[in-house]
Amino acid sequence: MTRQYNDPAFGRGRDEFQWEQELRREDRRISCYFRELPLCLDLPGEDEMIFENMQACPGLIPAGATPGHWQLWDGSEFDQGSEEDWEREFSRPRNEWLERLDRMQVEWNTIAARIMDDSVTQIFLAVSCAFGKMQVHFADYEDTTAPDLRPLKLCLGKRVIDDVNELCSMLHAVAEIWPELADKIDSFTENLLLTREFLTDRFAEIRRQQESM
Repeated sequence: MTRQYNDPAFGRGRDEFQWEQELRREDRRISCYFRELPLCLDLPGEDEMIFENMQACPGLIPAGATPGHWQLWDGSEFDQGSEEDWEREFSRPRNEWLERLDRMQVEWNTIAARIMDDSVTQIFLAVSCAFGKMQVHFADYEDTTAPDLRPLKLCLGKRVIDDVNELCSMLHAVAEIWPELADKIDSFTENLLLTREFLTDRFAEIRRQQESM
């Protein structure tokens, strides 16, 4: 996502409200795409069919967009390249906070895989998905670096905080269902709240930078 947002031609001059509206449109776009995907999967012209169906949803398709509008890379080039080529192109610089979230995700998935019980499978998978969503939003937040995209960075950071709050609530629900995990969930929650505190402090700094422009 932020490859597009960091494009010098994209979205300059928007305020926080306008960026929030755009992010909500993107959420609807993604939802619509995955709703159409099972109907078109592996059919000839899959992308074109999905694109045509999405055009029926008002406001989701930008003017002048094409079926390849949201592609990040050419799949044929990826197939021909080596794993080293892929890592060189798409790997990110080390980031302490993202690595911390990644470790929590791995630890949680290990716990979920070990506890094979039908009574908790659904909520355990929901927590895994919530971790993944939070990581994506945090990566977008960190990748948005252009000074005139600070309003976007604030919007993305607010989404991470919403993800943290949602995840803490879900983990507390797990602790009630599976009390043996209470100590581990307390540790997860503590680390998640540190992430929220980090973002809150950064928000104040970003707003000061905006005011000084």
